[in-house]
Amino acid sequence: MTLSGGDARVGAEQSEVRDTTERQRLEKLLELTTALSSAATVDAIASLATRLAAQALGAASSSVLWASDDAGDLRMLAGHGVPEEALASMRYLARDADVPGDEVLSLVSEGKTLGVLSFGAGHPRGFSPEERTFLSAVATRCADALARARLYGEARRAERWLTSVLEKLPVGVTVVRSDGSMIFGNDALTRIWGVDLRGLDVEERSRSLRKFHPDGRRVVSDEWPSMRALNGEITERMEMRVDRRDGTTCWVQASAAPICSEEGVIEAAVASIVDITAEKHARAAADEASKAKDDFLAMLGHELRNPLAPILTALHLMRLRGEGAYARERAVIARQVNHLARLVDDLLDVSRATRGALRLECTPTEVAPVVADAVETAGPLIEERRHRLEVIVPRTGLLVNADAVRLAQVVGNLLSNAAKYTPPGGHIRMSAIADGENVVIEVADDGAGIPQELLPRVFDAFTQGRQGLDRKQGGLGLGLAIARQLIVGHGGTIEARSAGSGRGTTMVVRLPRVRQPSAADSSTDDLARDGRTSSARRVLVVDDNPDAAELLEDALASAGHDVRTAPDGPSALQLVKSFAPDIAFLDIGLPVMDGYELAGLLRRLPALRGVPLVAVTGYAQDDDRQRALDSGFTEHLAKPLDPERVLECIERLRPVGGRGRVRKTAPAAKPRRLRKEVG
Repeated sequence: MTLSGGDARVGAEQSEVRDTTERQRLEKLLELTTALSSAATVDAIASLATRLAAQALGAASSSVLWASDDAGDLRMLAGHGVPEEALASMRYLARDADVPGDEVLSLVSEGKTLGVLSFGAGHPRGFSPEERTFLSAVATRCADALARARLYGEARRAERWLTSVLEKLPVGVTVVRSDGSMIFGNDALTRIWGVDLRGLDVEERSRSLRKFHPDGRRVVSDEWPSMRALNGEITERMEMRVDRRDGTTCWVQASAAPICSEEGVIEAAVASIVDITAEKHARAAADEASKAKDDFLAMLGHELRNPLAPILTALHLMRLRGEGAYARERAVIARQVNHLARLVDDLLDVSRATRGALRLECTPTEVAPVVADAVETAGPLIEERRHRLEVIVPRTGLLVNADAVRLAQVVGNLLSNAAKYTPPGGHIRMSAIADGENVVIEVADDGAGIPQELLPRVFDAFTQGRQGLDRKQGGLGLGLAIARQLIVGHGGTIEARSAGSGRGTTMVVRLPRVRQPSAADSSTDDLARDGRTSSARRVLVVDDNPDAAELLEDALASAGHDVRTAPDGPSALQLVKSFAPDIAFLDIGLPVMDGYELAGLLRRLPALRGVPLVAVTGYAQDDDRQRALDSGFTEHLAKPLDPERVLECIERLRPVGGRGRVRKTAPAAKPRRLRKEVG
């Protein structure tokens, strides 16, 4: 059919209108897309979508309902042209409720429904297919924008939470970019530094704070933990002293780590700063208190040892003179003096052990002689309680790297404990075997045993089993604590085994085994022993305790030595003008000048330059011994002195080559040492 001219004109006009309308809608869609891309919140996106889409279609109303993550409800985000009464009913809708509107579209992004977009046409004909296509495009863009806004909102919320957490932390936290500029610093950081460093560059921050290593060296900016982290280094608990702007000083521990991208590129660094000023002050106070305690124990040991020395020497002289009267009473005195000396030793040993200051002089040592010394130490107690002692130790083949005196102290302690805590007439078994790379020493008894609840704490200081009011077993509960420290110092272990009260105890010591010495090593020892001699010596004794000096003089004179005594340093210096000693025993705690000063003055005299000087003192800690050796003394002896040990020292120390140097030789016979019975 052929259209008339009027109909053709109408068709062309209608086509032009459609084209214009389509162009306007595309422009509105572009405007909407641009607006949505700059909107940051879901509310802003919903408002833009409803308003611009309704304007483009001339729709009477439009609304966006948001699907809540927390519940199944739909919540009205925005409404355009919605009547007030309808708006109230649409404020919240169930997810499966019918949403009013002529066109209702689901807002779906990446398969997830975010809500619905509803439009009311406002006329009976509703929306045309072209209009519905436009609305579908609007819904797609609105859904993508809402999904982006949701992610952005969650990220901002997580950032706020993280910032809130970091601000509430009691430690300083800072984040710096790869160029060193600060991204974040919490309030605790400002409190610690005493200045707000946020916004300052690296150089400005460096000028604001002066940081130092514990040894006093300046911490340069490249050494800061955060800057080291930017170079890929992880720093843990770096300690620094910081001088603040206001003149105060604080101590901090700083840790830092790099922050990397998914590709492993370092983008930033995070650092934590802990203020340890109070801890440092407390540690210094504790160190000062510990030093005061050690000084007190050293003084106590000195004061207790001084009166013990003449008592032991007097007993020794009475024995040498064959005085049979009061033999039983003398034995009691000797036993109690040794017991008191042992308690003093234990107190000093446990103090050194807690500070890690126990000194060990380890050499390849056979276990058998050590066990023999320990048996000799504990023998009187074992005999007194009528125990049967079984010793199963091979003479050779059990070589360990040990301090023989300290190891004998440990084994003697274990034997003494076995004797004390086993009823009279009990059985004690002492054994030592090689077990692979170790030497195993065991002391087993059939005595009181150890309660299971006490077993984990048996090596703690001052720990003891229940005793009666008479405290018949005695002791301070230090022996096993000292034993553990000594064995650990030897690289070994010690273990207590017991099935419970009344079922005996087995103490097990494991020490690393060493190779047997070569024949060349043995020949050297033989040569040293063959070089010993014995002769009368000229001996100088300087002690302000007249009882100790006179009794020691008598004991040494009884052994054939020529002895002179002096009560103080000036008297000794005057005496050596007419008496040239071969060896001198100097008390450290002298009046006028102490033993260290006297030793220095004696060393300056040409005639005495090579004479052995022996420090005799109640100060018996390792530091005291080292100070004596550093001050020019050849030997250090702790009070109370065993006269036989003094005689052995005289024989072993002798000047050589015109008194130019001191030669130490092996003793002519195995000396009877003062044994330390550990209770």
